[in-house]
Amino acid sequence: MNKKNYYDILGLPPCIDAVAIRATTSILRNRYQTGSAQEQLKFKPLLQEIEHASAVLSCPTARQQFDLAQQEKWDLRGHLAIRTTGDSALDEIWHYSLSYYPELADDDARLASYSPSLSFAFRLLVTEKKAFDWGGRIAEELEQQFFQHYFGHEALLIRAAQRLLQAREYQAACELNRAVVVFGQAIKVEQVLADLRQRHQLSDQLLQSAATPEPEMPIVQYDLEPGSQVGRMAVGAAAAVLLLGVVNVNWYG
Repeated sequence: MNKKNYYDILGLPPCIDAVAIRATTSILRNRYQTGSAQEQLKFKPLLQEIEHASAVLSCPTARQQFDLAQQEKWDLRGHLAIRTTGDSALDEIWHYSLSYYPELADDDARLASYSPSLSFAFRLLVTEKKAFDWGGRIAEELEQQFFQHYFGHEALLIRAAQRLLQAREYQAACELNRAVVVFGQAIKVEQVLADLRQRHQLSDQLLQSAATPEPEMPIVQYDLEPGSQVGRMAVGAAAAVLLLGVVNVNWYG
């Protein structure tokens, strides 16, 4: 059984593709290989973890085996616990892109309201694949796969998770994720939501709105040719990735 989640090490959602994995590895490699000899020695174990995670997730066979081993224990806590500092070069490219494709901003903001890693992955995919006209479809697939990874396929649970994350009720969202992992298809949806409402003193409106029928997230597939590596964009030593820097992770311990 794998003890470490390779997606969390890279700070990426499990639904990401090989293009973003390579680009993120390049960003992290640049970050931890620069600096003084003392700093490089300090970060050597971390860099080894990054390289190993990237190697596993970049190999289709190894990644499939890892995903199969993880599928019964996708843990949102680890995903939300990782920090993000952003990447200045990617940010500059992204904001320049918005001057020509302003519609991408809404998709990016929606994904960021769930997890900064989704926003990061979205920006990487759109810019790396030069897929500016495909932004809406890419965002839909990332959103769909993210919630299915952590909250299953039940529409009511997905809507509840969306509202909890948008309201920054991270502890409640992690507890909902845990219930999905533990109970699977046997989960008692209404009872779990009622317990969450009581334990976390959530407003009735927050979770009642989750019960309001909405269109299910569409199943979207895309097949785009990869563009250049982010490493070719002179990302320099800026840190990339990782999620929800504003979250204090002590609440779930």
